[in-house]
Amino acid sequence: MFISALIICLYVASVVAAPPRMGISFDKRDDMPTLTLPYGTWKASSYNSNGKLYTFKNIRFGAAPVGDLRWAKPATPEYNDTIQDGSYGPACLQSQPNGLNLLGSLNESPIGGVLNEFLGGIPLPTSLHPTSEDCLFLDIVVPAKALSNSSSNLPVIVWFYGGAFMFGAKDAYEPILPFYDGTGLIQESGEEVIWVAANYRLGALGWLAGSTMEEDGLPNAGLYDQRAALQWVQDYISLLGGDSTQVSAWGESAGAASILHHLVAYGGTQDPLFSRAVLQSPAYEFMWDRRGTMEEVFQNFSSLAGCEGQGLTCLRSASSDTIKEANIQLAENTPDGTFSIGPSTDGDLIRQLAVLEYASGNYYQGLESIILSHTSNEPNLFVDGHVQTDAEFTEFLDTVFPKYTRDAGVVSVVEEQYPSSSYDTVTDRVLDFLGDSCFHCNTRWMTDALASVSDVYNLLYAVTPGYHATDILPTFYNLNLDIDTFAGEVAFALLPLFGTYAQGYQSYLTSHARTGNPNTYRKILNIPTAIKWPTVGNVNGEKLTGVLKAGNLGFSTTSDSETTESACGFWREIAAAVTNLGGYAPPGSVVNQTLITVTNNPSGAGSLLTFSSSALVSVDDRPIQSMMPLVAPVNAKTHNPYQFPGIVPVRPPLQHGTYPDPTRLAPEDALDAHSPPRRTRTIEPLDTSRTDHSHLQNGAGGLRVPSTSRGRKSGRSASRRRRAVWKKLLWVKQSYPDNYTDEETFLDHLQRNPRIQPYDFWPLVADSTVIVQHICSVAIFVSCFVGIYQERISPVSVVGWSNVATVLGWMIWDNWVSQEEKREERRRASVAFAENEDGLSTSSSNSNDNTLSKDPAQANGLGLSLSTPNFATASRLSHSHSTSAASLYSNSSFNSPTDHNLPPIAYPPASQLSSRTQQRLATAKSAVLIYSALLMLSPILKSLTRSTSSDSIWAMSTWLISINVFCFDYGGSNPPPSSSSPYAQNLDNIRNKNTGQFPASLSTNAALMASTVLASRLPSTTHVFSLTLFSIEVFGLFPVFRRHLRWRSWTLHLLLTILLILCAGGALGMVIAGPESGWKAALLGMVIGGLGTSLAMGGCSWWLIGLQKYKNVVIGPWDPARPVIRRKWD
Repeated sequence: MFISALIICLYVASVVAAPPRMGISFDKRDDMPTLTLPYGTWKASSYNSNGKLYTFKNIRFGAAPVGDLRWAKPATPEYNDTIQDGSYGPACLQSQPNGLNLLGSLNESPIGGVLNEFLGGIPLPTSLHPTSEDCLFLDIVVPAKALSNSSSNLPVIVWFYGGAFMFGAKDAYEPILPFYDGTGLIQESGEEVIWVAANYRLGALGWLAGSTMEEDGLPNAGLYDQRAALQWVQDYISLLGGDSTQVSAWGESAGAASILHHLVAYGGTQDPLFSRAVLQSPAYEFMWDRRGTMEEVFQNFSSLAGCEGQGLTCLRSASSDTIKEANIQLAENTPDGTFSIGPSTDGDLIRQLAVLEYASGNYYQGLESIILSHTSNEPNLFVDGHVQTDAEFTEFLDTVFPKYTRDAGVVSVVEEQYPSSSYDTVTDRVLDFLGDSCFHCNTRWMTDALASVSDVYNLLYAVTPGYHATDILPTFYNLNLDIDTFAGEVAFALLPLFGTYAQGYQSYLTSHARTGNPNTYRKILNIPTAIKWPTVGNVNGEKLTGVLKAGNLGFSTTSDSETTESACGFWREIAAAVTNLGGYAPPGSVVNQTLITVTNNPSGAGSLLTFSSSALVSVDDRPIQSMMPLVAPVNAKTHNPYQFPGIVPVRPPLQHGTYPDPTRLAPEDALDAHSPPRRTRTIEPLDTSRTDHSHLQNGAGGLRVPSTSRGRKSGRSASRRRRAVWKKLLWVKQSYPDNYTDEETFLDHLQRNPRIQPYDFWPLVADSTVIVQHICSVAIFVSCFVGIYQERISPVSVVGWSNVATVLGWMIWDNWVSQEEKREERRRASVAFAENEDGLSTSSSNSNDNTLSKDPAQANGLGLSLSTPNFATASRLSHSHSTSAASLYSNSSFNSPTDHNLPPIAYPPASQLSSRTQQRLATAKSAVLIYSALLMLSPILKSLTRSTSSDSIWAMSTWLISINVFCFDYGGSNPPPSSSSPYAQNLDNIRNKNTGQFPASLSTNAALMASTVLASRLPSTTHVFSLTLFSIEVFGLFPVFRRHLRWRSWTLHLLLTILLILCAGGALGMVIAGPESGWKAALLGMVIGGLGTSLAMGGCSWWLIGLQKYKNVVIGPWDPARPVIRRKWD
């Protein structure tokens, strides 16, 4: 008994003490998997149904680096026995760089430099998440099939974000922006890769260096954090179906520069823990003076944290808030355009500058394949324009290079490499300097070294504007952008041309992650097509060849003019000179150079130099780093933007009174029942040669546009017009009722109704095509919905093709309207010229007050001199059809007769854009607004009717579509307006009072409501967005095009009708035949639909002809109705 109890106790103790079983498990009570690690368990935070992906958020890979762990290697996380859902995971402490360019090329002027410096001082959000020192977390996005298949062995991508080593996070801008979510990349790979993104320490906490840090702390702590994340992948990624032997390290900007340094860690003797790499725009500033500048930065930071002269012990015991504030102030004190921290030489992990390690062969040579890329305008964002003179450029170089290099002539050599005579502006000079030293040449140095041992693929991202970091837009393009703010996934796969472009771009990257070759799974059948990408060539030449150029029009191969050997070779020698002068070259790895004579031992650790700690900290009681020339601040109280050269303030126009409408009665007209309405005043022409202006009666307020309703010439004198006798009648007393009929003369009053037009068969058939077109459009829409609902067709394909058709239709319509406007211009010009000629001949017989200018550009009728060289414009303004106040504007100034000292009226200048161009811009703006609104509303639309049963959905949609069909405007017997411009529409309304309108809003709204109701039954917001946008195009835009096409060309109208009948018949045939139907069902539907439509059109036409006998073909005295005034008569 005792032995049995002992065995049970030992068994229980072993079970309790045993570590948890590692791996993936699914809880029956929850559909989210959990990942069990030796130190904790994490549950997946979300599932993407579109991509079938699980996301594990904020898995800890290192203990909180606080207290004694500050500036120390990441420690193993402590055990946590609670199941964590990933809700906790702050970003690392952040700071903001100085000297960013926010104005583009405008920063080249002194004023632009000042304004850019002001804008750069505005704090920008560097992360949308809370920050903390406890930030060593990583995210994983893994395909569901990898978790369900125990034998899965997928390649892994590990992402390191950029941010100048000062800001950023693995999910910095989520959920607003998809950076850096790997969902799109995984979907592009066919769910064949696993995505990992990790945080690493930033700013002073991650990148402080110098002699004190080398002795007591840990320089380059951020690199150790990144290696800890890579080690986590090696240890645990197999639990998620990943292959630890197929790890690709990806990074952009600072992240790419970090990977660059991992390959030279410990002189290239350390396995970087990845076999493939993608480096996008690797960028960093040389940190070359370990005992000088870098130690200086450390001491400055210690002072800012209140630990001056107390070393790391004080810094490690300081509060987190103190460290956070000191980190921010350190960044603020850094001179504009420079960085005080970053990957630094420490004599151990990074023995010397990375460029020299690559040049001396001290790099990891077991890399399988690598992609090296840069953008076409890398440095533009970092040149803010504060350097405007050659003297300031020299001072700027003095802040970049160590003090010991100035006496050796390094700055002078750099100035000779970038002579001021070769540049139009100093800003261009700074651009070349930064572009070569910090951006472009990093990829060239790696290419020269790695091309002999690895497959190297070089990329130039030249899509406008080509700024630094713009290449991450196609990299992280996501077919289904997950926006948690709107509680759903919003698809933006239909961004014009960008969607397929980004997918082609991604296909190169994911193919490289899967096989090491970007060509294996590239998208060949794509727009633009992904061409074959060769390995880099001409490595020893001036320009690299075989470089893939991702340009505005697609992909091509080119030679790289940014990474030339002449420029990059120069900076290789500069790096060697500065390193050798400081004595920082590792023994046996000295890189020779010919620019500077070095008399000291290159590996002597600076034996010829002496350093004073006080001298390192300050000069003249000021920090050395703050000794940068500053632009004088602008006084906000006295600052006047109109004082800038070239900007002239314009006084706003004076407010004008509203001119009375001559076609309406005035209040005084009701005072006397027998008085006629007031006579319209005639506007006298302005004679600029007269100074007294006595001819202006009643001032400006007396101006009144003459009435043209009777067709009289506007130039005729009012005295010559025959006055009609006006009589105001409300009703006339009569001795007989309104319905009185004289029986004796009844038959004599009968006559044929002139409004009756006998029906003819073919005109009726022609008119019925309008109805057929709309019903076919409805049938096509319903068929597309059924196909999407049954997953027989892709919603992206449906709306993609409809977008193409819509744009094509708009271009055709725009061409028609432009042609109509040109014809109207010519007609108006000829009419206006004839009217002016008539007015000139008539005015010779008038009084002096009606004298007109001989200039044909002077309008006649309004009496305003139009001083414009464009006769067509003048004729438009002078046309008597327009009575708006705007038509009274004149370029001639005049004074009131009662006050000759009034200043001239300054009217705002007319737009430089034509009316047609303005309409095009308005159309583009509307399209963007509709598109953006649908992106945001799609998740809401999907959930509106979630609680409604499907039967109710089908019933509501049926009623709404029926309303659309029966309330649609099938009229339009008159042609549409010939132009969208106001003056053309005004003329059209005069020529045709019954101009047809666009489709009724009730019908269109009913169709959109039906699409919204139907979309709620679709599985994702991608489907909702696509169907809603498709309905707008079918029911809102397509009817407008059909209406214009009908009046433009009857032949094209008929062909469109036949096409719609065939499409609708084929679509309905496939829907009725079922999901397994093919082209035979579509063909049968076309035949039946065509025959049925023909019979229906013919039968209805004959039926209407038969009903014609019931129409009122005669009219008599009973038809003209009069109001009944009295019931009883005298």
